[in-house]
Amino acid sequence: YNSIIHPNVMGLLELLHDVTYEIIPDTEVHAELSFLKQNDKVAIANHNLIDVLNFIESETGKYHFIPHIQARSMKDKAELEGLLERLWNYDIDEIFVIAGDVEKPTGIYEGTSQLLEDIKEVSSGRYDFKIGVAGYPEGHPYLKSKQEEFENLRKKQATADYIVTQICFSSSDLIKYAKRLRKQGIDLPIKVGIQSIYDEKRLAKFVQKIGIKKSLRFIKNNRSMAILTVSGFFEKTFYK
Repeated sequence: YNSIIHPNVMGLLELLHDVTYEIIPDTEVHAELSFLKQNDKVAIANHNLIDVLNFIESETGKYHFIPHIQARSMKDKAELEGLLERLWNYDIDEIFVIAGDVEKPTGIYEGTSQLLEDIKEVSSGRYDFKIGVAGYPEGHPYLKSKQEEFENLRKKQATADYIVTQICFSSSDLIKYAKRLRKQGIDLPIKVGIQSIYDEKRLAKFVQKIGIKKSLRFIKNNRSMAILTVSGFFEKTFYK
């Protein structure tokens, strides 16, 4: 049937072929996972490392887990060493490193740059993690400017393997952001984060917390939508 499918649809299907599902371990998580297949990619977003590790242990062997490691929730290098060892022993070979939205760091890490350096040092000769980092099309409260973000991402290229864009509901803004990254010499593959079905009030509260004003306006102006998606044409060179 491929010959009768619109080219844009075929392109979308290709992009969705290697999708990663993001979940937060809670009482409803098993229902959310029930439709997934074995070895599907599942990112785990939670600042509580104990909850993350307990969840991975309870579901070992079922999915390709990608736990979030939040810099501002990490105590110190010793805690990082213990975490990486446990993840590797659980056959975890991919992690997503993010600053996190904790207002005051609980330990020595203000952001991801120093944490990435320590991950590289601790992993040397022992572990081989594939590492994702965040990209912010609409900015972030902890970033003073877009230029600061670009400078940070250029440094992270030495350690990271790809970028995942954070909440943004405009395909044109995403494309502009990707083009700006390339012009800034940032060549990491870019994966687009797409918000799925979600309670509107909870989503608006989260977006307001992290200071994404444009997306907050979008949510308030589109309250009746059951699902929020990103559509449009994405140049193949943005995704590898």
